[in-house]
Amino acid sequence: MIKKLCIKNFALIKEAEINFDGSLCVITGETGAGKSSAAEALEFILGGKAKAELISGGENFCQAYAEFEAGAGDAEIKSGDSRPISSLKRILDKDLKNKFFVNSRQVSMKEFRETCSKIADFYGQHESAFISSGDIQLDIIDSFGAIEKEKEEYLKAYNEKKEIASKIEALSLSAGEKERLIDMYSFELGEIEKLNIDPQKDSALEELILKIKEKDRINRHAGRAFELLKDSDNSAQSAVSQALSCLSNLEGKIPEADDICARLKTVIEELSYCAEA
Repeated sequence: MIKKLCIKNFALIKEAEINFDGSLCVITGETGAGKSSAAEALEFILGGKAKAELISGGENFCQAYAEFEAGAGDAEIKSGDSRPISSLKRILDKDLKNKFFVNSRQVSMKEFRETCSKIADFYGQHESAFISSGDIQLDIIDSFGAIEKEKEEYLKAYNEKKEIASKIEALSLSAGEKERLIDMYSFELGEIEKLNIDPQKDSALEELILKIKEKDRINRHAGRAFELLKDSDNSAQSAVSQALSCLSNLEGKIPEADDICARLKTVIEELSYCAEA
């Protein structure tokens, strides 16, 4: 049970400390005294949603701190480090970033909320429908009965029974269902037999498909080769022709140019022959 709640820079409350004596506690006050803020602080420390309006105006953060102790007959609740839970602390800054602490040890949001779920449940004024749910009430009664182990064993046995019953039902087809399946499979078998499938024809068809695929591959590569040799602005023939055009201006002026131009003309003829072969 909760012993103490300390809050700072929380909504309307600059700083406050509330002590609980272990019995039923009621918080009263005039309108605007901060009753709702105290309730929101309790929800906040028990893992509630972070909201910017929780931080007092002009402040950079808000903080809530709570101390707990096991009541008479309560099982001792332990934190992730196996120590009894004695305190929770949560800090929220103006960027909505949280810091969580269990027994003064900083923890992740997941561990903090898991710890809070072991300590207490928080219900607002509009959650009566939730509390009146039969399933929720049954869970509460089960938790007080401390029968979790027995409940798990029962659920396991019940699910196994359902699975076995389902398998038996699947194996126990009615006479009408059996007749329907026989008719369906007989029809499908007749349709397959009408096709008169010849394994040799299938083999010849597969061979023809392979030849068509191979021909397509050959055509694809040959077309690409033709494009690179002749049929594009960036083809080999185009590049050599451009080189020949440049060197033609030097013919008769540089002896080497005449020989190179003659060779380039031969290369162009060879490329044209290869492309059209």
